[in-house]
Amino acid sequence: MTSSTDSERRPVVSAVVVNWNMREHTLACLDSLGAAGDTPGIEVIVVDNASSDGSVEEIRARYPGVTVVANQSNRMFAGGVNDGLRRGAGSFFLILNPDVLITPATVMGLARTAEAHPHIAGVSPLLYYPDGRLQRSFFPRWPGVFQTLLFLSPASVVAWKIPFLRRRFFEFPLDTEGLLLPVEQLPGACMLVPRRAVETAGFMDEQFTLYYEDVDWCLRLRQTGLLMVDKSLSAIHYAGGSHSLKEAWLYGRFRVSLLLFFWKHHSRAAFLFLKGFFFSLVYVSRAWGRCQTVLRLRDRERLEFDRKKYDFFLNEFSARRSSFVRHTRG
Repeated sequence: MTSSTDSERRPVVSAVVVNWNMREHTLACLDSLGAAGDTPGIEVIVVDNASSDGSVEEIRARYPGVTVVANQSNRMFAGGVNDGLRRGAGSFFLILNPDVLITPATVMGLARTAEAHPHIAGVSPLLYYPDGRLQRSFFPRWPGVFQTLLFLSPASVVAWKIPFLRRRFFEFPLDTEGLLLPVEQLPGACMLVPRRAVETAGFMDEQFTLYYEDVDWCLRLRQTGLLMVDKSLSAIHYAGGSHSLKEAWLYGRFRVSLLLFFWKHHSRAAFLFLKGFFFSLVYVSRAWGRCQTVLRLRDRERLEFDRKKYDFFLNEFSARRSSFVRHTRG
């Protein structure tokens, strides 16, 4: 039997922050959460994926009340989140990227929203860039073939400039009446999930080494309830704080994870089409790159970057091939 004292001590929210070499962002995130003091109702768990920047030592020194899970290897985002879910004691879990600034009042506001609406399986605040711009692209529509063709191909240069295409195939409309808005997916950067929903949907799929693990999780959470955005609440998200868009590996990691998502949740025909599309883009682009090298149409640094990102995609797909066999569909 649980005593009233145990019930009072149990946190309402377990905030899980997954860190990998993002010490300064993580410290700022913890400061925004009030982790240096006693924040009533909020338990803070930092899962460190074998950082080499002194994150663990600094966090333990500054925030003795924070639970630190120091992994000996990089378990990626899904593995880190799952480690935090196993340790958390709260009725709700708040999944946070280290580059998010969110106040305790906002955290508890999300918990009150979820508590007041038992049909909610996940809820997020609106996310803003530090300069005040709304992050519409972090509340996208469900990934589909047309979305991929428009926004993950050379056509994206044009597609992003056409508001109709963005609204129709990518960005979920946030400019609607009402403060509580049902959406198709929530950003893994900042989402609160009831414990009961996690117990039903299960943990994140660790076969996603990075990207689309949160999208896959949202699909399973949607089978237990609604995903909502509480537009009365907000947080700041720096976006991309853990890596630079100039890193070649992002191209391959993102696309291979999307292929795994299609393998799990779309038809075999859709998966094969997308796989063929990505591979054709790689081979055509590599051939065109060789022509540009001969004709000296582009600088060598850019051509070398393109070569690296295409090679990473091919190597990543080959290394992850077993994931496509291991998973069943549906």
